This record gives sequence, structure tokens and C-alpha cells, in this order.
Amino acid sequence: SSSSSNSNLSSEDGLITYVGAPIQFHFGDLGLTQRGCLVYHPLENRTQLLVNPHGVRFVQLRQEEVEQGRKSKTLPSLVQGMHVMLVANDGTPLTAERDYLRLRRAVLAAGAANVRRRPVALRALPPPRTNSTSNNSTS
Repeated sequence: SSSSSNSNLSSEDGLITYVGAPIQFHFGDLGLTQRGCLVYHPLENRTQLLVNPHGVRFVQLRQEEVEQGRKSKTLPSLVQGMHVMLVANDGTPLTAERDYLRLRRAVLAAGAANVRRRPVALRALPPPRTNSTSNNSTS
């Protein structure tokens, strides 16, 4: 096991580095924009990250960003082909249905692939059951 706290998951000797996926796959990847592949240059014993220009597919937009983008006509450049999560200006979930539907229509019209809103609350899963005595023995 590695004692390193590096986010790129390097081995202790530095010979192996796991760089993760070359693209974003879900909203859990929001904010992780350095997607691509790692190239090793053996003569120089160094690595180079080649960033995938299509690696970012999931974005989060605040209400004011959508409205400013509509006014300045830059919204398509922000959302074209993207999966978009809409949030209130303070980053909390949009709770007003009318606001969400209005913003959703605007973002879809600007070319977004998909639009959703941040869940109001995620229900916590109950802890797993543990059996203190096992009745799986066969006699």
C-alpha cells in the first residue's frame, strides 16, 4: 500500500501511475477537467499529460450563468453537447419548479445533450446488516 497522499495514485516507487478515465463519465466527475492520457518519455524518465479536448462532458451552471449566457448569446458555447446540472446562484438545488423548467428549456435550446438539477437531498442508505452468529453451517 502506498503511503503517498497524491491524487494521481502513484506507486511508492513512482514507477506506476494510474491517471483515471480519459473522459468524464458521470456527474460525480464535475470539476475534474484534466482528463486525457499520460505519456511516458523513457529517455527523460518523465511523464506528460496530454489533455483530451473532449474530456469534459459534465458541467454545473448557476442560474445567473444561464441568464447571462442567454443575454450575451454565449450559452451555446458553454453547453453544446454537454450534460448540464442546474443549481441556484448559491450552489444549492433549484427548488422552484418554474425557474428550473425555464432554465432547462433555455439550456436544451442552446444545444445541451441533457439537463438535470441537483437533488434536494440524497437519502442515506442504512448501514449493512451484520450477523453476529452464522447459521450457514451444515451438519
